[in-house]
Amino acid sequence: MADSTPISAETVASYFKELDWPFQAQDEHNWSTGYKGDNVTFNFQVRTTDSWLYVLAPFPIKIQAAAANNMYKHLLRLNYNMSMAKFSLDTDEDLILSVELPNDNLQVGEFRDALQAACYYMDENYAELVKLATDPTAQSSLAQKS
Repeated sequence: MADSTPISAETVASYFKELDWPFQAQDEHNWSTGYKGDNVTFNFQVRTTDSWLYVLAPFPIKIQAAAANNMYKHLLRLNYNMSMAKFSLDTDEDLILSVELPNDNLQVGEFRDALQAACYYMDENYAELVKLATDPTAQSSLAQKS
């Protein structure tokens, strides 16, 4: 079994540079960056702990109370269909898209995949999520057909 080594701040910075991905170090465990997709431009964070690498992208729209039930059902179905990523609510009821990977011996390709997964899922789902979060009459594309 190979020795496990948590990813260092220097390695994270070198991976961002190798991928030519703009970033700003906040401290030795947190970096801010962003992405301009086809549907949305957004900022997100990369965070490390002793065991995990997190890519955290806050969804920029508050979920309206009247739309919450439909939105939550959609998010559960969406999470079921996604790989590497998930949508969740934080303690303030803010929606977060996250990618979580064990950071032992994390290679640049895995780091790239984590960034790209967050960018893809946020950009791909943004328009529908905005509609579902703000319009209680919106219909989910993942809703069961009757």
